[in-house]
Amino acid sequence: MAVISKGGTLPDTGVTKAQVYKLVDNAVISGITKDDIASNAGIVDTQLAQITTASKVNISAITGVLPVANGGTGTTAAIVSYNVTASRAVNANSSSTNKYQNTTGRPIHVFVVVEQAAWYTVRLYVDANNPPSTGVSGMSGGATPANAPVTLQWWVPNNYWYTVISDYTSCNLFQWIESY
Repeated sequence: MAVISKGGTLPDTGVTKAQVYKLVDNAVISGITKDDIASNAGIVDTQLAQITTASKVNISAITGVLPVANGGTGTTAAIVSYNVTASRAVNANSSSTNKYQNTTGRPIHVFVVVEQAAWYTVRLYVDANNPPSTGVSGMSGGATPANAPVTLQWWVPNNYWYTVISDYTSCNLFQWIESY
């Protein structure tokens, strides 16, 4: 049961409005239980103090986005993979004509399978520049048989650019998957 402790004592005579306000403002309510609060009380988040005792909040009660800084993922959605092969292309002859920017609002995992001619290099580039110039995953054809499948993969931060470049005249794209 809730208990209200008075915030002081008023004089017997000559009580001012300010003294009454001070008495009320300094009062303390303690011992509140869940039975003392109506289910339709409408308590808003800003009326609650910070909860500092471990395990006071059931995780199922948290809705919306839990920030990464607080142990969440920063998103309410699960990671989903998309086959974007039809909308992507590998650059040939060391050009960077086909480049893409991550505008999903979260990091994406890029997974690319290409067929590369022997003795040539294919590389995935990722960075904040357009076109990107930091090679993060690649394969030199000297160590692979002719026309062997090569897998390239890397994480691309939000707003970063990415592209796949071959130094040969052609490079067959088998599959391009982006997960976020």
